[in-house]
Amino acid sequence: MLKSQAQQSFAGALPEPSYERPTEEVVDSMRRHLLEHGRRMRLRRDAAWPGNMAKEPLVTPEPANAARAARYHCSLCPPGFQIKYVGDPLRGAERRAFLRLYDRQLNALLRGVPAERHDGVIDAYDRGALMPAVLDAGLARRRQQTKRDPRPAAQRRRAGAQRWMLKRYAETGHVGQTQEELEELLRDDVNARFEILGENKPRALETLKGDWGKIPNELRDAAKAKSEARPDRERNAERAAHRRRKLTP
Repeated sequence: MLKSQAQQSFAGALPEPSYERPTEEVVDSMRRHLLEHGRRMRLRRDAAWPGNMAKEPLVTPEPANAARAARYHCSLCPPGFQIKYVGDPLRGAERRAFLRLYDRQLNALLRGVPAERHDGVIDAYDRGALMPAVLDAGLARRRQQTKRDPRPAAQRRRAGAQRWMLKRYAETGHVGQTQEELEELLRDDVNARFEILGENKPRALETLKGDWGKIPNELRDAAKAKSEARPDRERNAERAAHRRRKLTP
């Protein structure tokens, strides 16, 4: 009695064999493959599965499961090339659990994703739709970042102001003073506006502050290093002269 119960328990732990006829997708694949060997397939004669015990099978199909797609073994192919896969694995909860257990790339992608969205992300990843979507989004962001300024005149004005401020900052070492000097110069000197901006337009102090913020850090750091290399007396003289100009009515 105990032996019979153990046998039943062991049998229940094994995967159930498939007695059903292979799917049309698998049958069609096997038929086309055997034609490559010059053999016209008769399913009941040439294919063996638990529901059809062929005497000398050429192909042996196996149904899909959560770990892999459907496949068949071809006895006519050389070793190493005998297994052929067809279609997709069975998707669902078991497939998701399998991928979570064995796919490191998927687990890296799931980091930071809310748990309630895991199923959708895993299914998209398994269908091959997730990575192209991520790539497309990344390229779209890149195109947006590198998109040319549709206003070349505005870009030219900004670049001119930035060049002037970097050169002057290398002398003064004071950002606010540099921006105020340029705002005053552009406001009062027509020739300076053409020379620096390329057109007869002033530039507001807040706009100049925005221009400064768009200068790469390495350029600002280089200008600051030049300023700090100047003798203190020269920098102090520059600041004193700037204060006197501000106090002059």
